[in-house]
Amino acid sequence: MLNLKLSQNRNYVKCKKKSVLFVKLEISVDQSTKIMPKQKHVALVIDCSGSMYGEKIENAKGSAMDVVRKLSPNDLVSIVTFDATAEVILNPTPASDNNIENVIRSIDVRTTTALHAGILLGFQLLQQASRPNMINALDVFSDGEPNVAPYEDSDFIQLSQAVRNHGMTLHVFGIGDDYNGPLLMQLAE
Repeated sequence: MLNLKLSQNRNYVKCKKKSVLFVKLEISVDQSTKIMPKQKHVALVIDCSGSMYGEKIENAKGSAMDVVRKLSPNDLVSIVTFDATAEVILNPTPASDNNIENVIRSIDVRTTTALHAGILLGFQLLQQASRPNMINALDVFSDGEPNVAPYEDSDFIQLSQAVRNHGMTLHVFGIGDDYNGPLLMQLAE
């Protein structure tokens, strides 16, 4: 059962005058309601192309580890890296697995940037491991400079729409001071 409580910042409003009224709605559950937490599956998609050399790759790996640390032990984590191609380096694994951070730390910078392929492979992993009532999220860590086809904005928009049409969430983390804001914003929006 839900309990609703409504309050406003004042009791009277003048007739035929414009005025602002603030309303607060509190929603809570009573003692008989059980809240069932849902299991999550987060696919971390990490750019390890040449443009991520140095501080960028370290920031991406640190951010990915922060995401993992905030998950519940029974949540799932998958990891995809991409440079010239996309590669699954960790299949769906419980977030409690101590090896996940070692896998993230082992990521090295390589060559070109197949951003689309990385996102697509992460999306496919989520689809394969999806179960009813599971929350699926795709977390992309990149400077957003694709140079392996497809790299047109329309290709990325179409892919991000497919992710959302499957009920999944897409989080995009721009890495570095010079990340491609327009492209990453389009993905996020």
